[in-house]
Amino acid sequence: MKAEIERCVFMGLVALFAVAALYVAARAGHGTPYWGGLGFSAFCVGILFYAISKGKRVAH
Repeated sequence: MKAEIERCVFMGLVALFAVAALYVAARAGHGTPYWGGLGFSAFCVGILFYAISKGKRVAH
């Protein structure tokens, strides 16, 4: 149960970082902050998908 809560908190923080990165990209005109924000946001979404796929393992 504790591991489940830690996983949910971790996923929540990663989602918050993804939204923050999109905010940075939206406020930047062009250049490194724009592409860095989009890239970091995509990286965070990838981490979230990976964490979700690891959490759905079913023991037979």
